[in-house]
Amino acid sequence: MRTELPLLVIITLFMATAAVLFASCSGKSDDDGGQASGDDSAGPDDTQGDSSDDDQWDDDTQETRSFYLAAAPMQYLEGDYSMDTVFDMTGFAGRVDLVSVQMDFFGIPWDEFAAGTDPPAAWVSTMQGIHDQLQLIGTGAYLSLGLLGGTRDTLAPKATEQDGKLVLVDNWAGHCYDLDTGADAQMWRYAYKAYARWLVDYFNPIFLTNVIEMNLFGYYCPDSYAPVISLANEVYDQEKAINPDLPIFPTLVIDQLYGYNGLGDCEIGDFSCLDASLATLADIKRDRIGISSYPLHMTYEWTQIPDDYFSLIHDKTGETLAFGETGYASYPVSIPNPDQPTECFQVFDSSDEDQTAYMQFLFDQAQSTGTDLVTWWSLRDYLPADVLTDCPCDAPGLWCTLYDIMAQSGILPAWLGWGSMGVLDHDLNPKASYNFWKSWLERPKTY
Repeated sequence: MRTELPLLVIITLFMATAAVLFASCSGKSDDDGGQASGDDSAGPDDTQGDSSDDDQWDDDTQETRSFYLAAAPMQYLEGDYSMDTVFDMTGFAGRVDLVSVQMDFFGIPWDEFAAGTDPPAAWVSTMQGIHDQLQLIGTGAYLSLGLLGGTRDTLAPKATEQDGKLVLVDNWAGHCYDLDTGADAQMWRYAYKAYARWLVDYFNPIFLTNVIEMNLFGYYCPDSYAPVISLANEVYDQEKAINPDLPIFPTLVIDQLYGYNGLGDCEIGDFSCLDASLATLADIKRDRIGISSYPLHMTYEWTQIPDDYFSLIHDKTGETLAFGETGYASYPVSIPNPDQPTECFQVFDSSDEDQTAYMQFLFDQAQSTGTDLVTWWSLRDYLPADVLTDCPCDAPGLWCTLYDIMAQSGILPAWLGWGSMGVLDHDLNPKASYNFWKSWLERPKTY
């Protein structure tokens, strides 16, 4: 599966964080009176209702986990004259419960879905490529729908086709487009619901996010936010009527919920903005509180976030959390000095140990609150080691061209930070965090 995208589109996909910038484990008794719900059935010798310690899979002797482990497969494919955004699930088999199928990268065939005609063949082919990879590795999908563009203050790009290739058209609807009063608003609302129906029917996901990072639009475009909420609710009702058991929720950027990082009036550690933020969620139909969180881009050091950073939201609402996307870099990030391009300075520090420590913090909070979905941004680094370590860039091929574009756009630190969030490196070698990831993946699941 290959998607030809201009480099400008790749930049836009990282602008959301650039604008932002940028559990204790409990054993479960196996003695369930003969009912399957209290017994882990993953072990080859386990017997439902078995309370004895006759094998390693008994729930009373094995630590469990409450959540699916998902990861995203975004990578770059280097061509002769382009760097193309692709979903590449190489290395995913046996290493995840679910694949994060995040539609941010592929736009929406707005015109076709509005008219009730077939989507562009190149877009359909891209979806088929993703679907075929899921089938090949035998893994289910966590599907996230992208109503909003990369900057989260306009609608998602239009997916079009030129010369048989998928091409995205950005900023076609204008800044803070109003989905009630804007030109052709009802047509675009219809198109988005048709788009959601097409993708949910095609991928049959285990979890569904109906709008990615929805609350950022509310922050940037407060006067146009209510129509986004109402459209999200319409998608919720539409899909719930077809599959009542499908968990559906928008994802919310946690920085904005707390009012941190310029997205409110609070400093890190001040919780006084949270209650007001949670009150704005009252009209949103949802089965989970979906979380999007990249603490390195907010605090430059994960240990600066409060100890109950995630669990407090669960405690205040009583709702189950679902981590739609999160991650932490394993490499420090240095960038060229604009005044002396041959010299570099460090933007933030990070290491394999920091990445693993954040993952442990995350998993413990997820387990203690009964979270049932944790989505790590990337299973595999999307940048090779020489791009991550060499400053200024000295990598072969087109990598330095892409690097320079990111630098000129002011989002190089975020891009480099995201590039090392994998538990596998770019060459698919396990990193230190993979051992920790694997130890949790091997735990019997209680969901």
